[in-house]
Amino acid sequence: MSILVELAPKGVCAIVPDEGMLFRANDSFFVEIKRKLVDECGLWAIVSLPGGVFSTAGAGVKTNLLFFTKGKKTQRIWYYDLSNLNVGMHQCRRN
Repeated sequence: MSILVELAPKGVCAIVPDEGMLFRANDSFFVEIKRKLVDECGLWAIVSLPGGVFSTAGAGVKTNLLFFTKGKKTQRIWYYDLSNLNVGMHQCRRN
């Protein structure tokens, strides 16, 4: 993930990976990313969102938000499971 290279020391970032990034345990690429987030970029929050939240952007899969600060080691991770929220589709009208 180039974001880990480009982010300034002590920089704060949020990413929106798909569900697979967090739970693929047999793929060395994803295992290494998770290790870097925990060991080198203080991962401090994971927000689990229901499927369909980003469907208007073409992504109907379940996603997560990960928040971290580069250059810190993870101390505690807050996990918010919002996956059971009933998210309705709202259309935006353009004038």
